[in-house]
Amino acid sequence: MRTTSTSRIAQAATFVAILAAAGVAGAQAPVDADNVVSQLEQVQAEARNTIRPYSVTREYRLIKDNKAESQVTAEVNFVPPHRKDYQIQASTGSNQGSKVVKKVLEHESQMTQRWTETAITRDNYHFSVLRKESLRGRNCFVLQLTPKRESKELISGLAWVDAATFRIMRVSGSPSKSPSWWIKRLVITLEYGDVEGMWLQRSTTAQAEVRVVGQRTLTSRDLSYRTGEVVAANSAPRRSRPATALASSVN
Repeated sequence: MRTTSTSRIAQAATFVAILAAAGVAGAQAPVDADNVVSQLEQVQAEARNTIRPYSVTREYRLIKDNKAESQVTAEVNFVPPHRKDYQIQASTGSNQGSKVVKKVLEHESQMTQRWTETAITRDNYHFSVLRKESLRGRNCFVLQLTPKRESKELISGLAWVDAATFRIMRVSGSPSKSPSWWIKRLVITLEYGDVEGMWLQRSTTAQAEVRVVGQRTLTSRDLSYRTGEVVAANSAPRRSRPATALASSVN
């Protein structure tokens, strides 16, 4: 009996030891946030050096009550380092859509020359690593983005960063400063991807609760690209007020 009891105790002890070892092996080591951010900043700096002149055909939709009020197709041309122009190619539905898209593109052209003000770097943000999760089949770090100042151009929210390449896959959140009194709530989601070796923003969804008129959603997606020595659509740089298009559309 004593031998049997001793044997069972030994077996139980061995089983507990195996479970403990498995738990230690399965536990994830803490993520070094500083290292992740340093790699992220380095990859972004390198990515800017790979950008060549390109022309993109982009589709915009202004949506109300899950129905597209208008659809706009635009060609956007970029010549490094700071020149971006556009042309509206087609517009259907309400005229409001075309007005909104023009404001969006004018603002985008302006911010191309001020890209450091919106860059996802330690100059503009505080960072913390929240977790790891899969996005589009890639293992990603999910970072909390906390802007260092109130700005219409900085996002308070989350960034998904590829754990292997340290490229930004997605950013989602709200501006740290409301773009307009008209906007009660604004959530922006930006998706990034590869375009012939260049890492670019490929699509956008902006969902806004607008006073008086209710909810509006503006989406954009890139349809096609041409790369090489692109001649910009307009030789003179456009000027615009740094305002959010969905807010401006109701003024």
